Amino acid sequence: MTHNDDRNDYFRTGAENQEHLPVISPDIKEAKYWNWLSDEYAEKLDRIRHAVRKLIADCESMFPQLAGYTPHGPEHFERVENIIHRLIPGDKVEKLKMRERFYLLASAWIHDVGMLRGLFGDEEHDRLKYSDDRIRREHHKRSEIFIVNHFSRLDIDYNDSPALALLAHYHRRAEDLNRCPMEFPVNNDTVALRLLAAYLRLADSLDIDQSRSPASDYAICIAYNIPIESKLHWIKSRLVSGIAIEPEAHKIIIHFKEPHRPSLLKELQKANLTDKDIAIVIQNLARLRKMVIDDLLEELNSVKNFLIRGGISYFLDVEERSTRMAIDNQVFREIVLLANNFDMITHPSASGLMEIVLNTVERIVSRHLFRDKDHMHPSPSIDGNPEDAEVKCGDTTEFNGRQQDKNTKKQGPREKCHTSESSKFDGANGDGRHISIYCNHKYSAFRNQYQEFLDELECEVMVNRPCHIGLRKIVKRLKNLLYEDSLDAIQNAIKKEKKRIHKERAEIRKRAHDYFAEYIATKMPFVESSSRKNTPTNSSREQLEEYLLSCLYNLIKDDLSGESKNGVDPGNARKNKLGINVLVYGYSELVIKSLCGFRDYIVRIILNQASKKILENHPIKIHKINFEQLASDFFTIYVCEGQPKTMTAPNDALAYHDGSRYAVALARRGFTRVVLIPDLVTANLLHRSKHSQIPPIHLVLLGANGLELLQDNKVGGDKANGYFRHSSGHMAIAALARNLKLIKENIYSPRLVLVLTTSKCLIRTGNANDKNNPDADSHSGRRYEVITEKDGYIYFAIDDKENTRNQPFLVRDEEVRSQLYNNNIKIYNPREDCVPINMVDDVILEFEYRMDVSKDESLTGLINTLENKIEQ
Repeated sequence: MTHNDDRNDYFRTGAENQEHLPVISPDIKEAKYWNWLSDEYAEKLDRIRHAVRKLIADCESMFPQLAGYTPHGPEHFERVENIIHRLIPGDKVEKLKMRERFYLLASAWIHDVGMLRGLFGDEEHDRLKYSDDRIRREHHKRSEIFIVNHFSRLDIDYNDSPALALLAHYHRRAEDLNRCPMEFPVNNDTVALRLLAAYLRLADSLDIDQSRSPASDYAICIAYNIPIESKLHWIKSRLVSGIAIEPEAHKIIIHFKEPHRPSLLKELQKANLTDKDIAIVIQNLARLRKMVIDDLLEELNSVKNFLIRGGISYFLDVEERSTRMAIDNQVFREIVLLANNFDMITHPSASGLMEIVLNTVERIVSRHLFRDKDHMHPSPSIDGNPEDAEVKCGDTTEFNGRQQDKNTKKQGPREKCHTSESSKFDGANGDGRHISIYCNHKYSAFRNQYQEFLDELECEVMVNRPCHIGLRKIVKRLKNLLYEDSLDAIQNAIKKEKKRIHKERAEIRKRAHDYFAEYIATKMPFVESSSRKNTPTNSSREQLEEYLLSCLYNLIKDDLSGESKNGVDPGNARKNKLGINVLVYGYSELVIKSLCGFRDYIVRIILNQASKKILENHPIKIHKINFEQLASDFFTIYVCEGQPKTMTAPNDALAYHDGSRYAVALARRGFTRVVLIPDLVTANLLHRSKHSQIPPIHLVLLGANGLELLQDNKVGGDKANGYFRHSSGHMAIAALARNLKLIKENIYSPRLVLVLTTSKCLIRTGNANDKNNPDADSHSGRRYEVITEKDGYIYFAIDDKENTRNQPFLVRDEEVRSQLYNNNIKIYNPREDCVPINMVDDVILEFEYRMDVSKDESLTGLINTLENKIEQ
């Protein structure tokens, strides 16, 4: 019996027939493979399916599986198999040999077995050695190794295992498909292995619709710390309503769900967003859809040529279609949250990352509080007698082999039930007894999940961000919360921590205002006034006031009939342009807040001058002045592109560009003179003579992920008393700002200003030989010249301790990539710089600013002040 006609009817092109695929039942043998396989191969595939299900069940029963990743279980394998049928429709399958069809369908079931924790035994239970992210990154290699060495556990014949193992290896985009054998020998035959791998890779990538992320699992997963690529995949899976595969038109159509506009606006207005912010959120939703399309285009481009050469079926493009519809509340809220914080979540700054972590933990606690308070009931008992309850509140319990006494106040990560006033209720008998809902087993469940999140944070996030001192401090405080008495206490402590961090960031703006006032008064270079050639030069503050008053008159000159008032020429602002030129590098929310503080000072002077010399005579004219814009015009901000952090995407798109993000953020905060520059142009800007007609750079503002200061002053020589850490490139900017004047004496030297909060500061007791001091570098036990291949590029690290960015920053030109790869040319991009504090002139903190920290007495004062502040 032939089923091709039925199959063609079902898989007819068009989204209306393809949004919901049936699960192929093993009880319907004749329809199961759509006449793809003979009875012999159909039976072999049946055995593999059964073996894979058993393997998954065994691993899940013994080991906790990967948190935060879309399911890679039997349902996913079934859908990949279904998609393979859709990619090769009708009689086109006849162009494949029977063995090739079997390999293709079998590979759908075994390609992701490497995602299972515990696949190779108990040693994988060590999460520090086998983190979730490591298993995910290496799962294709793990699948290959398992298939070759344990083929019998998958019920695979020995002769079939090498080819199936290679298909599992090359199903991942990170592997170069050109290296997969085009033809692979099996017994006395060959199979088109590269073509099969191309179909498998495309089918796997197309399983992104909502069936891949059940709503309940999604709601839990999104609240936890998972790698951003996985989190975005969950979000993408909720946006997609269906996929239409059109082999005859050689295209794939992705159908997106789009929230109804009134519902979306209502949700956004609840957050008190401005119209401008709402427009950004809506734009971010479009960016999410674009990410889905770009990701699939990249996958398609990696296999397109192989499919065309295969001559069976091929696809040239991925198109987008959107339909406005209702979306379930949980997913709708999470999508809005992600869109509202798109930049911060995808590429957070140090401050943003700390906020994300606290928000995530707060959601975990809130979810458990809400669940328990929403389902309050007495502890389980026998015959209604609370004394016979299996777990009784306040009793001594044992967790992890350690007994805990009910009178012990602090008992570690696993402790007895604790009760808050809000978690009690009257018993069913109305006798007024308060029975706690936070019984030991419930509280322990929360603590286990809370601890799991912290473990993930340390293993997955902090490993890649060693310079984030603030994040390390946050994690330490979160661990200490495990000793709190109740969920309410933990929630209150988290709110207090968030309030403290928000207050720190708000205070930065005030301290920046004060710093800028002193800079203007004592450090800003004097400018000769052309209107007062025969008089001594005024102070910087007086010149600034005169200039800003000129700007004010210039704004309302039409109403003043061109007359000079109070001895000030309205055209003076045009003749003598006065302003501050600022250079920034490496996106920093705190630097942006500092710039706003600088602007606040200028606004204050403008208002002061206006009240003295304009308001008295022209009160009606004040409302015409946009003071913030006038103050913003005083600053020219040069933004370095931050090339080391650049990430490219298919079709010459930029997945992330630090300078663009920085410049746009400044523009959104009202700064009108923002200039984006290549990093190496910095030297050109800084190489300005004191007497040059071109204004020099006055201030270089840098943020920091962390500042480490040594309390021991016996450092001496060329050793610094401390370091600040940030992304690579900061050392180059600092060196240029400090050292260009050594080349030419009359070079104007800008002030290098570091902006950070106490949360990111650490005082060490030690000396230059301390093992924690970056200068005291230990080389023992290191493996040198580490080579990593990813996405068809070869990445280099000096040793296995160095943290590098293994991501493409070049335009995605396949010819260039191939030339680099074939000539064994490596890419080196270290993640962070460690900059000596003696290269910094001034520091702005939330509680004070300090100038000339490169001088011993000033640095000593900073260390002592910070030490006292940290102890508080």
